[in-house]
Amino acid sequence: MPSMSRRPLAWAAAVCAVLTFASGCSSTPAPEDSDPAQSPAAPEDLTPQSGRPEPDPSTPAPQGSVTEANLPNEALDWAGTPLEPAAETLPTDEQFSDCQQFTLASLGPDATHAKAYGDPEGDPSAHVVVMSFPDAKTAEGARTEVRRWLDTCEEILTNNGAQPPVEHAVTDHEIPGENGQNTLDQWNWTAEAGPHAESQLIVLQEDRMALVMIDSAPETWSTEPGAEDAHPALALIPQVTEALTS
Repeated sequence: MPSMSRRPLAWAAAVCAVLTFASGCSSTPAPEDSDPAQSPAAPEDLTPQSGRPEPDPSTPAPQGSVTEANLPNEALDWAGTPLEPAAETLPTDEQFSDCQQFTLASLGPDATHAKAYGDPEGDPSAHVVVMSFPDAKTAEGARTEVRRWLDTCEEILTNNGAQPPVEHAVTDHEIPGENGQNTLDQWNWTAEAGPHAESQLIVLQEDRMALVMIDSAPETWSTEPGAEDAHPALALIPQVTEALTS
């Protein structure tokens, strides 16, 4: 905020003299700490915000919304490495993807549940989030917003310290599915610990959506299902879809 200097006391006295009623005007200078230029600035809010109102957490989810049971309760197979589910679900206000720009609540779900999955040795690891929406149109809108996060992820990664090359290795790859739409992305970059990749799978089934984010070492995979070097995320679709729609 620009500094606002105080005017001379004589000017203040002149103003008081022409007033036709008692105004409590005083020539006593204001305390130094009242100077706006000296007031501490409000802390910057670094939390991304959305114009869409977030659901009231005290409001019960509508009947038919997703529950914890819609998260896969068995290990995820990542190219032969079983990623075991954690015992507890996660708070849904966490950031689950390096490409995530806003809170999950800003997408407009009526219920959200999330869980971590991981190799006992610590690499790779995954997060699965399941969400339900008031209707299929809202779910498709949420999918479009997540797609925007993924499409613009290079800027986010760079701002967070990623070193080049930052590569969108798999871009919005559409995967055929019954009663829904599935897409796969993969971003590769260099983090402080070395080369890194995050694969992002979106499974959309009418008014329900699952997001699967897998952290791993960057590798080149085929996006063709059934290929010898098929991307491991492709094999997760049936398991995630079954849990999401059960």
